[in-house]
Amino acid sequence: MTKRISMVTVFIALLIGYGVTATGLKKERVEFIEDQFLEYTLPSALLKPLSLEFKGLMSDILLVKFMTFVGGKTERLDQFTDEDWGSIKHTLNTITDLDPYFWDAYLFSQVFLTWDKKNYRAANELLAKARNHLPANYRIPYYMGLNYYNFGKDSANGAKYLMEASKIPGAPFYLATLAARLSAYSSDYQRGIIFLSEMLKQTTDTEIAEQYKLRIQILAQMNGLEQLVAKFRAKFNRAPAELAELVAAGLIQQLPVDPYGGQFFINQEGRIDTTSKMVKK
Repeated sequence: MTKRISMVTVFIALLIGYGVTATGLKKERVEFIEDQFLEYTLPSALLKPLSLEFKGLMSDILLVKFMTFVGGKTERLDQFTDEDWGSIKHTLNTITDLDPYFWDAYLFSQVFLTWDKKNYRAANELLAKARNHLPANYRIPYYMGLNYYNFGKDSANGAKYLMEASKIPGAPFYLATLAARLSAYSSDYQRGIIFLSEMLKQTTDTEIAEQYKLRIQILAQMNGLEQLVAKFRAKFNRAPAELAELVAAGLIQQLPVDPYGGQFFINQEGRIDTTSKMVKK
């Protein structure tokens, strides 16, 4: 009887010990997932040989791991630390090393690294990898150009990648006119004119052709005004305060009419601009 009671006592003690230990382990597991989950993603140089022929499956698992971490942080309204962002970039890079055709991973990099972290350079590094493996996807150079313009305030590179995107079959036609607008923002009117002239030769849609012609017309007008401003500056050793001074100085008889219905002016950056923003009224 005494022996049986001792065994029951030992069993109860072990059960209590297990409960305490399990609770602690569960707590540690939760804390690990919340705080350090992504830090333990192995480099792709190790994961590639370890994954054997299951690299696609491993990239899927890592994406789920990434979404679990980010989703948990977002649900708890936790702030992402610099270490978190470093782990996010590392994990997305590893996923796309294992499966360089995994579009969802590239899309997540565009969403999180640009709009949340404001690190467009890191996003564009991953998108450049996508560009090499998914050349038929116009969204890749489109996102790269958008990132340069929106976050890097770089109209020239924005125009460059949007022009590339617009040439890919299936791209919306308006990407070409948007690319030309960004070329105007960087005062590279000739580049926009040449680009749209080439696009015009390739289109058979009369409505799209008219939009290209309209954009070419306004770019030519803005280019002409930019050259007149340069002549004014050379003649008077100063920039004109407004475009009306070009007429007063005899450099032009009258200012051109914006085909979009706006008015040309010199903006604060000293660049030719229009109130229409190249959008038809």
